[in-house]
Amino acid sequence: MDKNAQLALIYICKFFLIFLIVYISLLLPNEMLWDRDNYLIYAENSESIVASYDTVKDLIFNDYLFLKINSFLALFFSADYVVYLLVTFNILSFYYLLSKFSLNLTSFIFSVIISILLVPILHLEVIALRQGLATTLIMFAMVFLNDKVKITCVFLISSLVHSALFLFTFLFVLDNFFFSKFDKKKRILLNSIVILGISFSYLVVAEMLGLRQVELYTSYDAPIGGGTFLICLVVFVYLYNYYGEASNNYLYYFTIQGFILFLLFYFIANASISARLLETVLPFFLLLFVRKLRINEIIIGGGIVIAYSYVWYNGGVYVLFEVPDIQVKQFFISLL
Repeated sequence: MDKNAQLALIYICKFFLIFLIVYISLLLPNEMLWDRDNYLIYAENSESIVASYDTVKDLIFNDYLFLKINSFLALFFSADYVVYLLVTFNILSFYYLLSKFSLNLTSFIFSVIISILLVPILHLEVIALRQGLATTLIMFAMVFLNDKVKITCVFLISSLVHSALFLFTFLFVLDNFFFSKFDKKKRILLNSIVILGISFSYLVVAEMLGLRQVELYTSYDAPIGGGTFLICLVVFVYLYNYYGEASNNYLYYFTIQGFILFLLFYFIANASISARLLETVLPFFLLLFVRKLRINEIIIGGGIVIAYSYVWYNGGVYVLFEVPDIQVKQFFISLL
């Protein structure tokens, strides 16, 4: 088989995998999925929600841009289709970037398997649509913009889509405008000190800014336990000590920051909030992961596959659904 035929086959395989993921995601009825009813409300009543805010601060820290996007899409589509468009955009964007970054077809397929098993990524793609959209915008910025000022602008835009991204914006600015002059060890130590301070004071800051998401996140029932903490700790050690040279330093250090944020928040702040923050971090980790396929990646990836296969086996994936487990099983059986 000549080189052109091989490339065509690779593109066909990637397209088929991505299409299959999008197709299955769109088959899921809105009424079965957790929190989906709120997104239907956003699609139908965005302008009313915007009008209910009294101050500029309320608008800035309560997802103003996401509401306006919903208002625009609602001019052309029903509420159901607005939601489906957001799901499709988030999934297509993530797997397109994963494909673009992949070392080869094997690393891409390996990373796709990991992404499907990682319940936090599934939650980001089909449930947490605001956070998914904001994360997607930042991923595009990291991949295509090689300028910290431009990337910061996209961070600020993303924060208007989902206000939790203001925290990531602050950390990105701090790291790239103030800490980047230090060597790797000091840079990560300084980030850790700052994040440690944030983990002790996040409730005070959230109340001052009017971040209503913090209260919602504390009730988030995610499959986040000691096993997830251990996996993230191992991944952090792998990235710090064994990943090697990164082709994209913005992406690398942001991912390192994200894992530090999760690890410290898990113990000091709130495990539920750390679970939601982790959802934004994991796609960036996979963009780094898919760039290499050595024994290190095989061990790390294999460990994640085994661990999250166990999560699936024990019903951890049902956190995505609002209906009883048996109804979810019956739905998928009906598709066969």
